[in-house]
Amino acid sequence: MLRENDLSSLKQQMIWSAVLHIALFSYGIIYSFLPKPKHPILVAVEIAGEGELRKILDANSDQQKRIEQILRQQSEKENPQDKNAQESKPEDKIEEKKADKNPNETPIPREKSKKKPSKKKEASKKKVQKKSQRTMKDAIKKVSAQKKWRSKLNEIAKKSEEEIKKKEELQKIEDAKNAAANSFGGGSGFGSVSAGEAESVSAQIYPHWAVPSGIKDAENFVIEIRVKLKDNGEVIPADIEILDKNRYANDYIFRAAADSARRAILEASPLTIPRDKIDLFREFIFRFNVKEALGG
Repeated sequence: MLRENDLSSLKQQMIWSAVLHIALFSYGIIYSFLPKPKHPILVAVEIAGEGELRKILDANSDQQKRIEQILRQQSEKENPQDKNAQESKPEDKIEEKKADKNPNETPIPREKSKKKPSKKKEASKKKVQKKSQRTMKDAIKKVSAQKKWRSKLNEIAKKSEEEIKKKEELQKIEDAKNAAANSFGGGSGFGSVSAGEAESVSAQIYPHWAVPSGIKDAENFVIEIRVKLKDNGEVIPADIEILDKNRYANDYIFRAAADSARRAILEASPLTIPRDKIDLFREFIFRFNVKEALGG
């Protein structure tokens, strides 16, 4: 009995010694791979700031990461099957996912999520829209104002044109009256004949006068003829007298114009003259002006 107990105790001692040797051997291997400090550890303690403390913590975290990597490498070397199993797992999953998919199924396109515009962008857009609306309104107002001014200017221009036309017509009437008054160079009632009375008589004679062609210096070409009337306004032919007899004899153009003027007076006879004015036109000198007859 003593021998069996001794053997069992020896066996237990041998097992415990083997376990201790294995633990010491593994600890020596792990310790050989650990990073050793290059500098000796200082015993002095200093108060570090926040920045230095962060650096120290970062260095410690880096050391811990390195130790974890070394331990993983050792475990992978001792148990390579676990590593292969871990590596095979994601591939199997990928193959299973590929097998699950049907080849006939068409992929459904995912709708892209529309980004909602931010509040700032919406506010800026609203401001731009308001500015554009204001500019459009201002432009419309300017155009309407310009149209109003143009219409007013057109009205003023029309009025001014009408006034100018009226003035021109009045001027023509006055010129005709003056021309008619100038047609009378003297007589029994010279000086008391009004412009209207002289115009009425010249308006009856001038249409019958045919001005001959070839007259030069029309402004100064004037023919004076003495005329005598009866009580009824009839012209006495024998008393028609051309005053410039010398020119009548020597200038054939003047003679042709004077003969045409004499015929005009005879064709206009009898002249329509009021009875109370007949004494004024009993005898008068009528001037034929080529410029007035031609409308100059």
